[in-house]
Amino acid sequence: MCYVKCAEFIGTILMSLSLTCITINILLFFPNWELKYFNEGQLSVYVNCLPGIVGGGLMVFLPSLYFVALDGKDCCGCLGHENCGKRCVMLTTMVPSAVGLMGACYCIIMSVLSILKGPRCLDVSGEWNYPFATVRNYITNHRLWGMCVKPPHITQFHLLMFFLLVGFGVLEVAFLILQVVNGAVGGLCGYFCTTVKKSRRTNHYDLPEFH
Repeated sequence: MCYVKCAEFIGTILMSLSLTCITINILLFFPNWELKYFNEGQLSVYVNCLPGIVGGGLMVFLPSLYFVALDGKDCCGCLGHENCGKRCVMLTTMVPSAVGLMGACYCIIMSVLSILKGPRCLDVSGEWNYPFATVRNYITNHRLWGMCVKPPHITQFHLLMFFLLVGFGVLEVAFLILQVVNGAVGGLCGYFCTTVKKSRRTNHYDLPEFH
């Protein structure tokens, strides 16, 4: 079925996106490519929420494995129909799609909140806090970025990583919604089309031959 091939294609894309989200979240543990800030517990609380590892990562990666492996799945005899086969399988993709959507949305929400709050850093007063939490438009006002002293360039690093997570999370949502539609159409439409074809074959009769 073309619906199965489409699901496999979507699964391959989602697999790549989820692995990218996991990689980005891991990089967030190494600001300025140093591990000491993680060891000292000076990372943003949203980094520890693991939006890329859990949300946009594992919760999307596991459903993508299911989609990629659809070609080898079958469930003939389900719902009382002997030949439901791939149509039944397509309907079952709705559950992992929903799980993936929850994960991708979690990734987006946590990343947006992190962007709004800004990075945790050592500010000019010598304290570790969130200096941009109450500052508006810090994202576009580059002169404010100097409020963070350590880790070096943490504001740019923080914004880049979390904006990437938002972007990849949005892509995951789009492809998962596409798979929901693909699964519904492939399951329901495929079943009804087959039912109509069977009905037509049943009603068909041959004209008698005259010799």
